[in-house]
Amino acid sequence: MQFFYKGPKKHYNSIDFFSGCAIFVGFAAFIFFLTLLDDIEDLGDHAFEIIMFVIVAGVTVAGVFQKKAKLHNTRLVIKNDVLRIKKELTIPMEKIRLDLYKKDGTFVRYHLYDTQGKVAIYSIYEDDLSRFIQENYADITSEYTVDKTMGGESVSTLVAGSRTLSYSLSTGKYTISENEEIVLDQLPEFYSYDSKYKAKA
Repeated sequence: MQFFYKGPKKHYNSIDFFSGCAIFVGFAAFIFFLTLLDDIEDLGDHAFEIIMFVIVAGVTVAGVFQKKAKLHNTRLVIKNDVLRIKKELTIPMEKIRLDLYKKDGTFVRYHLYDTQGKVAIYSIYEDDLSRFIQENYADITSEYTVDKTMGGESVSTLVAGSRTLSYSLSTGKYTISENEEIVLDQLPEFYSYDSKYKAKA
């Protein structure tokens, strides 16, 4: 069975127009600040401003160059109990896990991953891929009841009883905890989010 990707084509918070403008304005403001200085001794009078600029610049640059998983935005194939991602990566289905998160019996999201840290899929949509695995591989499917969700736009945390899932849409990294003890902390090779996979035999 083939599953065709219908989701986003780039990393969640890759630099967009507004981020680029903010970086440009910040850099221009710093250059303007330097032109106001008469000589090198004046730097001591503006130590606080310089320290703040260095901190903001460091955080911005670190975010741009942070290690990220490759965003997988093409088809997946499940054949002969093997999940194939691109040509070079195959994972036996026995090593795959599908965690379904529901609230009051209603689907909230799913997290598909493997035990070797090769792939992770996060989705708020119940798509053909998740339904196929539920129906054909019930032994690797687990269901959790969500107590609460937290986080911003790019990092989400779900609490389901003693289990906590935290994941980043910008890097693909995820952490699973049981009773506040980390049991899995991975930066997979490939990840995707809100993929809306469509099946085709």
